[in-house]
Amino acid sequence: TRVIFTGDADQLPSVGPGNVLRDMIDSGYIPVARLTEVFRQKGNIAHCAHGINDGVVPDLYSAGDFVFIPAASAEDCMDKVKKLFMEQSSHGERLDDVQIICPIKRGKIGVYEINKQIREMVNPLLLEKNELKYGEEVFREGDKVMQIRNNYQLEWEIRGRYEIPVDKGVGVFNGDTGILKTINEFSETAEVEFEDGRCAEYSFKQLEELEL
Repeated sequence: TRVIFTGDADQLPSVGPGNVLRDMIDSGYIPVARLTEVFRQKGNIAHCAHGINDGVVPDLYSAGDFVFIPAASAEDCMDKVKKLFMEQSSHGERLDDVQIICPIKRGKIGVYEINKQIREMVNPLLLEKNELKYGEEVFREGDKVMQIRNNYQLEWEIRGRYEIPVDKGVGVFNGDTGILKTINEFSETAEVEFEDGRCAEYSFKQLEELEL
């Protein structure tokens, strides 16, 4: 039997004990193939990443797609994040395609607070939109949401013309993103349409599987 391990030893270490992939590579007992040429990613992000691995500090203030913008405070940082986010639409980007990545979840500039403030900019509360508070999260029709755990039993369907289902299946997985289309307080259900066209109906109790 031949076993092939693939991964990136320069990413975060294992959640559990050990540094498995790097230790295997460094052992010298296992044949290793390294992928060093970038084919899909343009710009200088990949170049800077390779430099960091080699101990070279990147130029943080040069023009390009990898740049450091200093902020004087948490509030200043939030203002600059929001400004940069909205500027992308003027550069021809769809805001749905712009991703903000944050290393912490709580605090003045954590994931939860950034999500709330960006949501109020791109999907403000209107009279015709239903909204639901579930736990610490407030969901609103039109929100962009993400599945945060695997659900192998959740049914979905893809609809064609006149909303007639053309495909059905089960399974929604951690990291799947979509738009919260409807919130129905009478039936206590919410429907999410994922980026690939799958539509899944959640009971209100299942909303713990979603976050902004």
